[in-house]
Amino acid sequence: MISLVETLINRAECFLGYGLGLDVEISYDRSSFPKKRDMAYCNGLTIVLSDKLAYLPIENQIAVIAHEIAHCDLIQSNIEHTERDADKHAEDIFAIKISYDHNNVQTTSIGKRPRPSHLPK
Repeated sequence: MISLVETLINRAECFLGYGLGLDVEISYDRSSFPKKRDMAYCNGLTIVLSDKLAYLPIENQIAVIAHEIAHCDLIQSNIEHTERDADKHAEDIFAIKISYDHNNVQTTSIGKRPRPSHLPK
């Protein structure tokens, strides 16, 4: 039986196959996410997902993964950017709208737009 985390990683790899031509590795880590809303990060070559993302609704998973892929694309293109820029880039790439839910986690469902200003830039 495939775990929720494996399903999440497979979903992220499918997004990467969207035709962007990015060279990105997907992994997960249970220890790098101390805050409740921390679900993933990207260093340009690797997207690290929190296993807690696997337990959130699909709308959160899609938005978080798309946001991190956008970061990778911008970093690999040597484009300086903000978190809001990554949201906008993800929206342009994947034809989605990114909002922020009651926990301030990205979602494709109803939420606050744009990224709340009290969150990291």
